[in-house]
Amino acid sequence: MLANPQKEPLFSAQERQRLLLSATAEIPGVEVMVFEGLTVELARRLPAQVIVRGLRAILDYDYEVQMALMNRQLASEIETLFMLTASRYSHLSSTLVKQISTFHAPLGEMVPPAVAAALEQRARTKGEKNRG
Repeated sequence: MLANPQKEPLFSAQERQRLLLSATAEIPGVEVMVFEGLTVELARRLPAQVIVRGLRAILDYDYEVQMALMNRQLASEIETLFMLTASRYSHLSSTLVKQISTFHAPLGEMVPPAVAAALEQRARTKGEKNRG
C-alpha cells in the first residue's frame, strides 16, 4: 500500500494497513506493506514479477494503462496484470463511500465490516468536532 504524499486520505497509512489486514485475515499468504516511492521499485526489492491492478470502469483503464506503460519503461522485467472488478462493485469509489458514511447511511456490502465501523467512527468524530 502506497503512502502517497500527494493525497490526503481519510485514514493514515498505518490505519489503512490495519483495516486491510483485518479484511484479508482469512486469506492465506496475504501481506500488507506500507511503502513510499515507486511500485516497480518495491516489486524489484521483493522480488516480484507481476503487479496486479484492479479496474472498475473505462476511466480506470485509461489511467491504469498509462501507469502500466510507465512502469514497463522503468522496469521492463515486471509485468502488469489487470483484473476487472465484480460488477456489483464497479460503481464504488472511495469518494462515494466516504460521502455515504458522512451522512450515516448504511454501507452494507460496500466495504468490509471493519472498514464500515472505522468510517462510522470517523464520521461521528468529525460530526462532534463540527458541533463543538
